Amino acid sequence: MVSKKEKYWVLWPRYFDASVSQREGRRVPRSLAIPSPKLEDIAKAAKLAGFQTTTEEGKAHPATWWDKQGRLLIPRKFSKTKTLKMVGEKLKGLQASGQTTKLIPSEQKVQPHIPITKLKKIKKQK
Repeated sequence: MVSKKEKYWVLWPRYFDASVSQREGRRVPRSLAIPSPKLEDIAKAAKLAGFQTTTEEGKAHPATWWDKQGRLLIPRKFSKTKTLKMVGEKLKGLQASGQTTKLIPSEQKVQPHIPITKLKKIKKQK
């Protein structure tokens, strides 16, 4: 049986977050990233780019296991890099036209982002 991972690219909101460095997980250039992207906005951008999408709510990126933002599955038509750039361009266009979801204060990130390398150092010090 073929698993979903073999047929789909997995896109996490973190890949498009302007506040995340590339070392911490951003996959698109900063020029294509937006602050605090929502899964719905990424799905809308992917559909505008011509992809069929499947959203999975309640899933967390392994680096931020406590933040269950969800993920997007896109069929593998192009390379992952090309797919990310296509979706990023549409997402940036949505933001420029004011069609992205606005954050309300209660949805803003509560936990500060700590890179994994710093967490490992903190654990070693204990």
